[in-house]
Amino acid sequence: MDNVDNHNFNFSCLLIGLRISKIEQLDFQRIFLCFNILFLISIIYYSADVFIKIKKEIAKREKEYIIKAKEDIKNDNVTFEYSGGLQIISDSQKIINKTDSIQKKYGISYKNLGCTIFPIEVEARQKYDETVKPYLEKRNGKNWESKMNAELEEMRKNNIDL
Repeated sequence: MDNVDNHNFNFSCLLIGLRISKIEQLDFQRIFLCFNILFLISIIYYSADVFIKIKKEIAKREKEYIIKAKEDIKNDNVTFEYSGGLQIISDSQKIINKTDSIQKKYGISYKNLGCTIFPIEVEARQKYDETVKPYLEKRNGKNWESKMNAELEEMRKNNIDL
């Protein structure tokens, strides 16, 4: 080993706080490799553990949303939850009431959950949507969303002020 390599090796040992003056460079590399392998195994274990916990939580929340969807279907009042921040209401109360009555006609309502978005909730909430969509299509017919949105748009265009 030439002086430059030996100097770099000794400097590396000082940087990590070990006194390895008597250990050959090859032995140090083996120890370092073992340390890195153990570190990698611990990262993989931790990541797998977190992944499994998240999947279990999603499955739990999905079951809760399916139960809620079946209850909402039974009550004929499906509630779509969304994250959208604070809502600035610029419409009059009469227009808001008319909008609610059109949505109620189709058996739905919307609920703003605020601006905080939790990925687990978003993924689990998809089960709710999957459960209620066939019911709403059977209840309101095909393309019911387009019809409802057209009614809402028409009401807004005409600026119905009841």
